[in-house]
Amino acid sequence: MRDDLQGRQEGGRRGSLTRGPLVKGSKGDTNGTVEDTEGKRQVPSVLLTPEPIYKDSVKKVIDDGFVTADQVCTKDVAAECQKLGITGG
Repeated sequence: MRDDLQGRQEGGRRGSLTRGPLVKGSKGDTNGTVEDTEGKRQVPSVLLTPEPIYKDSVKKVIDDGFVTADQVCTKDVAAECQKLGITGG
């Protein structure tokens, strides 16, 4: 079970919200910038605060729809998932 999974999922969800307006020609919502060292410019960005996921909180990530139980509860961690009341995988 990956500790950074929720942050990546939220980033993907937020990224899809930002890309929609970009396709239509508007700038979209950003909350900061990052430096493009090759282009030597500041790039408007959506900056998120990572939220670690631990064994006792992984069920919430699944229940909230960030990932499915099948994605998390692979064979190597199926017994742990079962102990946590998570079925799938």
